Amino acid sequence: MAPAGFVVRFLLSLIMLLTATRAESALPEGAVSEYLSTVGGGLVFSDEIRDPGKVQVGLTLKWVKRPPKSAWVVAEFSNPRLRGTQTVERAVEPSEPGFMLYSPEYRCVANNSLYVVTVSVYSDKDRSNLLGTHEQKVSAAFPPAFLQAVKVRACGP
Repeated sequence: MAPAGFVVRFLLSLIMLLTATRAESALPEGAVSEYLSTVGGGLVFSDEIRDPGKVQVGLTLKWVKRPPKSAWVVAEFSNPRLRGTQTVERAVEPSEPGFMLYSPEYRCVANNSLYVVTVSVYSDKDRSNLLGTHEQKVSAAFPPAFLQAVKVRACGP
């Protein structure tokens, strides 16, 4: 018999997949830039029992053009209802076909909005040479009952 946490995560993931599929159909295909192509993306909801109500924006990217081995990416995640952006930086392995990026955690969802993720690819950690920029919009369109079920509140009005 499967543990209860697994069953809950499975059901929430299934609901999220079905909901995201409907929301994603209104968007253009994943963005393609000189270095990157978006394979997938969406909002990821926390399943932590002790601290529910967190959400992250996630992107799955693949290389269109391989950068040098010392490559570094900087991703800026903008929440349409909060001021400014949140930044994530990391080394990437150009020999791998792709990688995933996740925003820092949000405590609310700007529902029925588009999040914008801008990924900059640099030649090294010092950001001495910008190789390319990639921008992807991610849709957030969830029924209020779903947000209540995952204990995430809507940002703004």
